[in-house]
Amino acid sequence: MKREDRLLYLMSRAQHRLREYTNASLKAGGAGVSHAQAGILFLLTEKSPLSMSELSRRFDVDNSAITGMVDRIEKAGLVTKGAHLTDRRVNLIAITDDGAREATRCAKIINRINREIKDGFTAGEVDAFARVLESMFEKFQTEKGGTA
Repeated sequence: MKREDRLLYLMSRAQHRLREYTNASLKAGGAGVSHAQAGILFLLTEKSPLSMSELSRRFDVDNSAITGMVDRIEKAGLVTKGAHLTDRRVNLIAITDDGAREATRCAKIINRINREIKDGFTAGEVDAFARVLESMFEKFQTEKGGTA
């Protein structure tokens, strides 16, 4: 099989390698969260609080997956859970001051990794790569139809 016909395989391997590298880099940099947990903190630094359903939609994962991640970062004191004022069935997740500091720590590491990804490529190549990745959100929507 030609290299250009193995895109799914190459992307799967790259995703796995990047996830492992990112988690190891976060740990080495003193962060106490995984890349996925850092993603939750990043979203909450932009808008807090968010409902569990909104986090699930933004990450395009099941509520149960988000619940587990949120429970772990809540236990670490990085977020708080609270009931919605008018709908007690809705859990609102808010970032704490410690969570904001952790997000800042993680952002420095993630920014470095983003620079490493782009290293050795022209701006045009990086732009084309980003367009290919972004096209995946349109081409391959899940039942939830979510995008990150």
